[in-house]
Amino acid sequence: MDLGRAWDATVTLAPDIKSNIPFLGSSRRGSGVVVSLDGTGSSQSRIILTAAHVACLAGSRNAIRVRRPGATDDGDGAVAKVVGVHPRLDLAVLAFAAESGQAEDGSNSSATSIRSDERAWLPMATSPVRDGDVVAALGYPMGWSGAIKNIASIARRGQTRAGTWGEVLATYAPTTDGSDSDSDSVAVTHVLHTSTVASGESGGPLVNGKMEICGVHSFGDAFQGGERDVAVAVSNAAIVRWCSGL
Repeated sequence: MDLGRAWDATVTLAPDIKSNIPFLGSSRRGSGVVVSLDGTGSSQSRIILTAAHVACLAGSRNAIRVRRPGATDDGDGAVAKVVGVHPRLDLAVLAFAAESGQAEDGSNSSATSIRSDERAWLPMATSPVRDGDVVAALGYPMGWSGAIKNIASIARRGQTRAGTWGEVLATYAPTTDGSDSDSDSVAVTHVLHTSTVASGESGGPLVNGKMEICGVHSFGDAFQGGERDVAVAVSNAAIVRWCSGL
């Protein structure tokens, strides 16, 4: 299964710090994914999903730099702002600042980089993820973390950056009494899977075989050497319902 479109919709997120002096910039970053709330791809419906702990990079200015690595037309990327953080889950929504004509300095300006209506996007899953589903974890790892991931992936599964498929090991759905439940009537909140995630890929998408977003990277299982990772489960209905209240 070709992950090309999914990679095009995956972005890096970093503090909006611009400096001619390299060490005054920031080495911190995470990942995210551009999705369409209504599935039409219209500019009004496009948002960025990421992890809440990645959205913190926006800082007090509420400005976060969005880039698509490898895109020749993306320039310095776009600026986005955090518009919602889930009260319980490690999940956040970002909106492109250029959509309201707001430049990174707060003034009104047209976007100087690729516009959000020109960006690649992915739809969100319409059905809940299930144990055994085939999934792929995408994101842009940092430094040595990325090199180690690629080497380990090739050695373990003979895979490359374009082949990061794994499977869902388990899903978690809390019940009102605090116990676990496998009932489909209870919303799945977390997904344990085997598609390796490295540092810097937090907030990146977990996609299913239909190229739909079914999760957002949250944290990894260090005791398993990064071979088991946990994503916050997302679905079209859940995200639309949550965003309607933002």
